[in-house]
Amino acid sequence: MAAGRTVLIGGAGLVIAGLASLWLLQDPPAPQAPLAAGDPAASGPRPPAESGPDQSARAQPGDARPAAPASLSDPAAPSRRSATLDVARVERDGEAVFAGTAEPGAEIEVRIGEVVIATARAGADGGFVAYGAVPPGDGAQQLDVWTRSGEAGAVRAPDAVVVMAPPRGDAPDRAAGAGAPPPEETATVVLTRPEGAAVVQAPPRPADQPVTLDLVSYSDDGFLEISGRAEALRRLRVYANAVMIAETWVAADGRWSTRAAAGLAPGDYRLRVDLLGDDGAVRSRTESPFRREAVEVAALAAGQIVVQPGDTLWAIAENRYGQGVRYSVIYQANAARIRDPDLIYPGQIFSLPDTGAPQ
Repeated sequence: MAAGRTVLIGGAGLVIAGLASLWLLQDPPAPQAPLAAGDPAASGPRPPAESGPDQSARAQPGDARPAAPASLSDPAAPSRRSATLDVARVERDGEAVFAGTAEPGAEIEVRIGEVVIATARAGADGGFVAYGAVPPGDGAQQLDVWTRSGEAGAVRAPDAVVVMAPPRGDAPDRAAGAGAPPPEETATVVLTRPEGAAVVQAPPRPADQPVTLDLVSYSDDGFLEISGRAEALRRLRVYANAVMIAETWVAADGRWSTRAAAGLAPGDYRLRVDLLGDDGAVRSRTESPFRREAVEVAALAAGQIVVQPGDTLWAIAENRYGQGVRYSVIYQANAARIRDPDLIYPGQIFSLPDTGAPQ
């Protein structure tokens, strides 16, 4: 599978990431009949009787399963010991730490573009810890990990770290100091790797949102992968239109992740996540439109993205090209899929042309 596949993430309270390769891949379940768009009689569990408040919330990322370490394998040198990145943490002031294992004695560099922000050398046991600083900036920044062993040149790992920092202000009287975000604002950090993506650091879930929908993606066989955050140890049910497609539990750390029990036929859907109380009644709910396109997901290439809840063409262009006004570049490249530039859907697949530096 190509490591260049990209998925944008976004939603209320989180900065949209236009740089990350966030691809959730897991061992596929047995194939099932596709669920037709808008067909309440389609295969899959039937929705239960519901009661309780019908609250709407917006979106954010998480994963109920333990995050697997991001593999930093070197595809150009299969005989070398693959490196792994186990820790990636960014503080409010940008101070960062990265830790993992690599070939003993290997030099490790963490870069943003061509700028090296952290370095380390793996010890005799292969372990390394790299300290550095992520420069101030709103929006998403992609951090690549490079390894160098012996006389061989530096090789970029197929995995990456994406940091979505909270906005930094210029006023000197902000709560945490000049130019720093308030104490409650933290960066979102995502580890991406060929076999999947995991949010390893995220802002606290908003108190007024008992359940959030943060990350929508496809497995390699086209099954829907969904994750978010919610009150710990609660049961969740996920629906596409009126049909329940998944049921899961929120982990103790407040994260949840699940896979649809049935494939989705191309078409428009309403994704809904219900949080259930001890009595089985619906306590809270979040919804988002979703479009399953008639595109082979496995054929996604570098430079393509899957739209996420909260995304706009302006924000995608701002993250991709540095200028939101360049949304027209994306619109023109995907005109066949966009009827209205003010209306795009999570699940849509867009191509992001490489147009060079902003003009």
